[in-house]
Amino acid sequence: MRPGCKFFVFSLLTILSFVFDQQIVSFVANQRIELISPFISFFKELWIAYLFFALFSLYLLLKKEGKWLRAMWLSITSTILISETLKIIIARPRPYEVLPIIPLGTHYSYSFPSGHITLIFSVVALLGASSLVKCKEMKLIRYVWLGYALIVGFNRIYIGVHYLSDILVGCFLGYTVGYFWVWMQDNRILKSHFFKKWWWLLTLLLFLMRTFLIKIAYA
Repeated sequence: MRPGCKFFVFSLLTILSFVFDQQIVSFVANQRIELISPFISFFKELWIAYLFFALFSLYLLLKKEGKWLRAMWLSITSTILISETLKIIIARPRPYEVLPIIPLGTHYSYSFPSGHITLIFSVVALLGASSLVKCKEMKLIRYVWLGYALIVGFNRIYIGVHYLSDILVGCFLGYTVGYFWVWMQDNRILKSHFFKKWWWLLTLLLFLMRTFLIKIAYA
């Protein structure tokens, strides 16, 4: 399928998800299976993602592809900042706050977009970067990561903390921001003296800005 067709189909699904959001969450919540609920709930925390980021950073260094660390960590931190900003601006209540469902987890922040999925998809574009796909392990890593993203996306709906539209917009947002930083790397912009020397500081500042924003908004 051509990229244009993929984008059209994804956009159509996203629009439809807004129409049927509440019905989807209610249906999934009412069809929960007690036997698999502990397994699904296991993925509600992001420690797996952060462990992956740490291990993948080490992998890049071992493969002498450390240049991609700048794009990766700038993508991660800028994505979570943008995601949190949108949550605060849009202020969409979470499903369990407006629907008669019992959540399997709660969260202090707003619903739209899904921060979990936005974060996970922030590195998807990087996993398909031209110089990295030459590494024989990358295809497996990419499939495993997308499988993990699928499980987490279902988890957010299953436990009642997100709508399908939160998930789909999170996919788009995370991938788009990640693609931007991959483009910056491919076009040698991240190889400039400023980014080579200060990328780690910019990454830290983005993370601190997000932390400060959370403290102000949810105090």
